[in-house]
Amino acid sequence: MKVMEAHSMQKFSLVWLSYGRFVGYSMVTQFKEVVVICSSGICMEEKDLNEGGFAIFYLEEAGRILVPRTPKYLKELVGYTFFMPPPVGLILSCFLADFIDVSVL
Repeated sequence: MKVMEAHSMQKFSLVWLSYGRFVGYSMVTQFKEVVVICSSGICMEEKDLNEGGFAIFYLEEAGRILVPRTPKYLKELVGYTFFMPPPVGLILSCFLADFIDVSVL
């Protein structure tokens, strides 16, 4: 935080996964006024959906994308995950289906 203050940062965004959530939570509790929380929307309520707070209206659809069970949803997830997504559309769906079969428990 001191490095950010030295560079006159007033606000920053923090995105975390897995162990990073503990680091992120710690930063939020210490620096409430400078942290913006980004979320996948899993904890959203129905009123948040009705107010347009999430691009996907149905939570089941979000679950299908976040835990893909078909090549279509895996391609969509890769598109959301990377700033410059790899050309996953060029990979045959049969290979993606095999990847899903061995990856999903």
